[in-house]
Amino acid sequence: MRALVVGTLFCVLGAFPALAQPGDLAQVVFAPARIPLSQKVKVGYRYEQTTEVETVQKETEWLAVVGETKDAWEIETNRGLPSVNLLAKGAVLAIVVDKKTCRVIVARLGRPGQPFEDLKELQIKEPPNGEWPPKPAREVSVEIGSERVAADLYLADHPFGGKLKTYVGKKGTPLEAVLLKFEGRTSYALRGKPKQERFDLEKDTDEKGKPISIEVLRAEYTNGESRAIGKHPVARAFRLEGKLELESSQGTIRVVSLRADAKKSLAWK
Repeated sequence: MRALVVGTLFCVLGAFPALAQPGDLAQVVFAPARIPLSQKVKVGYRYEQTTEVETVQKETEWLAVVGETKDAWEIETNRGLPSVNLLAKGAVLAIVVDKKTCRVIVARLGRPGQPFEDLKELQIKEPPNGEWPPKPAREVSVEIGSERVAADLYLADHPFGGKLKTYVGKKGTPLEAVLLKFEGRTSYALRGKPKQERFDLEKDTDEKGKPISIEVLRAEYTNGESRAIGKHPVARAFRLEGKLELESSQGTIRVVSLRADAKKSLAWK
């Protein structure tokens, strides 16, 4: 889980540092092996998030579910496209995802309006280890301030040996989806009980042009991280409810749009 937090922050920025040069884009872009989706996902759901790291260009990632078949979701996204490559501007990945496993079955690259069959085939990354969706090893309780709260404990193997332990607030409790504690080679935990606040979705506006805001919990951690956690249905569908915003000394990831009206830009079959 810790690897997920750190990896998320740099997945876009570090994916293609040497390969992001003009040329055949399909030769340097790899499709993800899995798209994390919940059973609550629907056609039309779309998210957009920004990643900012000091001295590095601000990155914007978006992903939309634009169609479905009996067994798969049809997705359009810019995930993994190297923004420093001029050829990537306006390009779109078309991804077919198995509904049961969230594994990517087919991935192609093109531009809006192109027929699906004319898109260039992409290589798919090796799938990550572990089952999906991850299942907790057991239910435990975690001390937060003067209280003990119910949590699910997730276990994972550290790539250099040892175990990673992640404690997340149990479903149905006030701290559902809140990261409570992490134990690994570097450990940290909540400083205290999260507080409620309003969180602006910067690119979603109301009829007056003001950003739409949602209620979140603001969690502060002993390692200096700060997270915004919310129960928005689109965030839940993309498994983003626990990290609507993640601030650390390394940078900030922030969800700026959660919508349910996405349309196809490619000419799917």
